[in-house]
Amino acid sequence: RSGSTYDETARLIEQGISIEETAKRRGIAEGTVISHLEKLAHDGRVLHIDHLKPDEDRLSSMSQAFMETGGESLTPVKELLGEDFSYDELRLARLFLRGG
Repeated sequence: RSGSTYDETARLIEQGISIEETAKRRGIAEGTVISHLEKLAHDGRVLHIDHLKPDEDRLSSMSQAFMETGGESLTPVKELLGEDFSYDELRLARLFLRGG
């Protein structure tokens, strides 16, 4: 059925399973797991993903960078923060910063 791959990803994540382990179990890339979460959040699904929340200091840095770059685009944030932050980490932080 439509959306079931997203639902399956959400089911595992919401059981407290890590992105890495979810990717392994599903046979998909970690970035795909995050894509599924982004799609579900975009569609209005409330996700219970607090266990994935970045460390407060890192989240604060990323939040500041998103505000300074004036939007949700990842590339300017990545350029501002540098190599210490991965695109996947920024995507995950963006979910929390949106209130997801």
